[in-house]
Amino acid sequence: MEALQASIENIRFKNANHESRYFIPETALFEVVSKSTVQPSLRSIGAPVHEIEDLTKGILQGARKCFAILVLLNRGKAISGFFRHDSLQESHPDDRLPYTSEALQRIFKEQANSPIIKGFLEKQWEFAIPIMHRNMIFRELETEAILPILDEDPAGEGSMGKAWKIELHPQCHRLPLESHRVVRKQIECSQNNEMTVFRDELKNLSLLMFLEHPNIVQLYCSYIYRRKYNLIFALASGGSLADFLNGQQDAKGPEGSQLLLALADLASAIDAMHNFTSEAFDLRLAGCHHDLAPRNILIHGETFLLADFGLSTFRDAEADSLTTFKEVRGSYVAPECQIFHDGQVKSKNIGRASDIWSFGCILLEVLTHMVWGPVGVVQFRNKRKVQVTPEIEWFRFHRGPDKPNDEVVNWLNDLEVNGEPSCKRLVGLIQEMLSMDPSKRPRSARVLMVLRGISILSFAKSVSQSLDAIYTTSPTADRMLDKMRFESWLFAFTQLVDEIKQNKLENFDFDFSEIVKALKEIDRISEGSKEVVASAKNLQLRLLRYQHAKLVEGLPLYYRSIAKEQLVEMVLQSDDTEQPGGLSTAITKAGEEDMGVLVAFKHLTALAETGRLTDQRDLVLDQKSITHRVDVNIHSLALLETTSERILVEWLRYNGSWADEVIREQLLHRLTSVVGLLHAESTAQIPGSLPCQGIFHDLDERAFGVVYSLPFPRAQPVTLYGLLSAARSPYRPLLEYRFRLAFDICQCIYTFHKVGWLHRSLHSMNILFFPPEGAQKAEWAKEPRILGFSRSRENRLDSFTDGPDDNGQLRKYYHPEYLAHKERYREEFDYYSVGILLLEIGLWTTLSTITDSSHFQDISDEQFRRKIIATRVPQLGVAMGTRYMEATRRCLEGDFVGSPGYFGDGRDALHMSFKNMVIDRIPLIE
Repeated sequence: MEALQASIENIRFKNANHESRYFIPETALFEVVSKSTVQPSLRSIGAPVHEIEDLTKGILQGARKCFAILVLLNRGKAISGFFRHDSLQESHPDDRLPYTSEALQRIFKEQANSPIIKGFLEKQWEFAIPIMHRNMIFRELETEAILPILDEDPAGEGSMGKAWKIELHPQCHRLPLESHRVVRKQIECSQNNEMTVFRDELKNLSLLMFLEHPNIVQLYCSYIYRRKYNLIFALASGGSLADFLNGQQDAKGPEGSQLLLALADLASAIDAMHNFTSEAFDLRLAGCHHDLAPRNILIHGETFLLADFGLSTFRDAEADSLTTFKEVRGSYVAPECQIFHDGQVKSKNIGRASDIWSFGCILLEVLTHMVWGPVGVVQFRNKRKVQVTPEIEWFRFHRGPDKPNDEVVNWLNDLEVNGEPSCKRLVGLIQEMLSMDPSKRPRSARVLMVLRGISILSFAKSVSQSLDAIYTTSPTADRMLDKMRFESWLFAFTQLVDEIKQNKLENFDFDFSEIVKALKEIDRISEGSKEVVASAKNLQLRLLRYQHAKLVEGLPLYYRSIAKEQLVEMVLQSDDTEQPGGLSTAITKAGEEDMGVLVAFKHLTALAETGRLTDQRDLVLDQKSITHRVDVNIHSLALLETTSERILVEWLRYNGSWADEVIREQLLHRLTSVVGLLHAESTAQIPGSLPCQGIFHDLDERAFGVVYSLPFPRAQPVTLYGLLSAARSPYRPLLEYRFRLAFDICQCIYTFHKVGWLHRSLHSMNILFFPPEGAQKAEWAKEPRILGFSRSRENRLDSFTDGPDDNGQLRKYYHPEYLAHKERYREEFDYYSVGILLLEIGLWTTLSTITDSSHFQDISDEQFRRKIIATRVPQLGVAMGTRYMEATRRCLEGDFVGSPGYFGDGRDALHMSFKNMVIDRIPLIE
């Protein structure tokens, strides 16, 4: 017995709390009170032999603490009384700690003043240690309880209480802690309303627990002890934002871009509180913090936590969210919170807009710290000092209701002038938030989105610099492509942020966490690339490519397409595309086939313009080898006798303009260039194109013939015009075929425009199909092939143009402005022709049938266009749906971004607009 007693005493003396009170942790006690020590102890105190086995079992199952107390009192034999009076209940003696005097009297059969009862009542508190665990909400602890707090240090105070950093004994809590340290907040109020304040904050914190928001300080448990009200929170490792702004050495906050990311996290916490939503409880509330200040914002690692909800309120989201301002100290109070009347300050009703003001003040001080450090913060606070009444002076960001603080306005202007782009963007947001009119301040959701955008742009700038450094040290095509990918994403994201700032977007959500995660990974990979060995470079490139894809996936759909288009533009504008093994090779290795086609086509175009394309290939065919011609509308089906191959011939008939020797040379050069382009393998990958075999001259026909291979040897070509002319027969393609047909035509024209060529001859006779032998008629309108490129030209101001086709039947496919010779041919005129084709495909009949009405007779070309838009386009709504109808209308109206004749960024915007407003609007049914 003495040995066991000594072991328990040893544990006791090794554990003392911050008040120097001894206690015995359960785990340590269980290690010494074991079967090997209990049985000998029972024998030594003379327990009946027949009871030792049962007593040992009972003690080990749930009476170790009671037995240990009795051992210390030298009354170990009395343990049997705890089992005799258990009323055959399943609970164990230790479960009933702490015991009352009355309960012990029944157990020990002794008077209340007996030594064993008095000793037990005193000793039991050293064993009945409160075990803190999560969700232990609102417990009342006895005055005699010994809290397992090893030490505590002051951690500041807020409006309604003081806080301490405390260390808990490792064996006396069940909290998810690494350092066993937490924060204890003790409510300090007058005796009358202390309980009310505690319950209010506890209610708010309990609600916020359901959000599980990573940037709202986490309440672990709460209790009343010695008439004091306590809240236990997770410990933030870096102190408060107030400490950081004041320049205290022990307050280590995030810096640079990470500081802006932390502010975005804080904005997320404020927005979650303002718009409280709990699906579990089907609850929507309008919350308001009412005491946003740096002292209530905690630094935890690289982020911020929102804390101190003692003054916060939650109301029904549909009800009026205003509440009476509660007096708080500090400089961050909104101007509408108080008014001056008869020399007195009176509180007003306020709402969430007041939080926005306070948050704006905090952002301004943080921005000041970013630019000028703690010294700048002190200077700014001194400049804010104003005498609002003879008796009152303060350092607030205003001079009272409707009275801005001029020094704050000037300070913001100085920051805007001296700051970087992200700083200037943040100044713009702060100016919105510090509007004297609460109704004009942005809501928390907008503040959140703008801050997230600013923080990502700032972070992306540093990542971009890392990628630049990699490319500088290793200027390979792969590195260049990675750099372009990132810059194209950054271009799209910057446009998104700008449109958010300008309030142009109703739904401007983007995946903030995924984008930040991808940026951090790219930054990490970039840093590691400095020491990467050559064998690991391919893996590194794949990792970068994956993270770039994650960046794009984080954007809204519309901005993903902007990023893709910008990447294409950057690639096409790079001189490296013409170098063997350059970007074209890198793109091909990356598996981006659509962009690879564009790059290869651009390369071919450059060769064609310098005359190097046709010189390298024998594309001039002998006219005598082309025999057995059969007309297919304006084209011919023929036989190439040298190979016995069936071919298709597209005719380019020359007119008077060819008589001019200079013009003839230009047209011949262009025609051979086009033939060379269409002959190239890369061009054959463009949807809607046909592989070209060459060209021949037919003097009798006064024309050039461009020869194309058939996709199937025994295919019988048919034009779209031919299919539309037979529309009165049972033939009509399935709806998904018509959508795909329209999409493929648009995509083909878009591709040629991107590399700087105009088609100039789009109509239903130049859209051909080659159904394989045995194909059902309903499937003929699949995989369209586009001809007419013999009349195409480069999209340059110095390129000669020979006017519209002389065929009167095709006149209505041309834009009225081009027919009137008012404008040089440009992309919008190809789009107009596309619009006519979309109309024919949608109504599935020829243009002449569509306009076979007296209303379309004897009217001008412009009147024809307007009447088509007004009377025929609306019919597409029923036939093809609203999206298809609006895409067609857009082509015919010509309302695209970009100006006629402008060949800078305006052309890129025009192509992008066509893709978004037409191609992407055509539904595709798989």
